[in-house]
Amino acid sequence: MKTSTLPMRLALLTVAATALAWFGWLILRQPAAAAVEYVLVSCASLRQGCTIGEIRIATLSTPSAGQPFVVDIVAPSQPVLLFEMADMAMGVARFTPTRRADGHWQVQVGLPVCISGSSAWLMTIEVSGKRYQLPFTATARSETPAS
Repeated sequence: MKTSTLPMRLALLTVAATALAWFGWLILRQPAAAAVEYVLVSCASLRQGCTIGEIRIATLSTPSAGQPFVVDIVAPSQPVLLFEMADMAMGVARFTPTRRADGHWQVQVGLPVCISGSSAWLMTIEVSGKRYQLPFTATARSETPAS
């Protein structure tokens, strides 16, 4: 005796539609991600240092492409630094400073030399849930003539 499979198919279709509706409801009720606000900060000289609220940032040498330099930060919590070229999309380099005994955070940064000759960079400092952007110019690595 052959039984009809239509009731079974309808039951499976109902279960699948209910599961899909339930998952859709779960996704829609998730809170939207908060928009991250970037604060653009002007800094005359990273070598001399800049203060942004309770954050102090400076480099121990002049920022240079092709030559590592150290970034020193005084901040209430561990910062994260992001570097990207200001006028060319070449990706983002992420650096996480380590805490020193004197309470400063430091990291050695290496920026690539751009074949176009551009030296305009943008450093983003993420700390305590805020993001600060500092545009700066990296000097080109001085080439020594071959002797």
